[in-house]
Amino acid sequence: MDTLKYGCDRGATVWATYVNGTDGSFAVISVEGQQVALSQAMSASGVRYVQNPDAAGYVWWTKGDEAFLTWEDVPNGTDETLLSQCMAQ
Repeated sequence: MDTLKYGCDRGATVWATYVNGTDGSFAVISVEGQQVALSQAMSASGVRYVQNPDAAGYVWWTKGDEAFLTWEDVPNGTDETLLSQCMAQ
């Protein structure tokens, strides 16, 4: 289990705890005053953690020391970047 602090645009801070288990990899992020549990999903590059793979929810993308947070609405095919330029500190 690893916990990292990320500094993002708009002066936002995201804490992320990563857990690798026999049932997969997970992340718990603390953002905007709440904790959100995410599970690892398929991605072409980097690591993608999703809250609700078939519905609407947070998506946390990481690659190296960089990350960003989106809100993805799978049924409607839309997504919105909430926090970008997040760097592990």
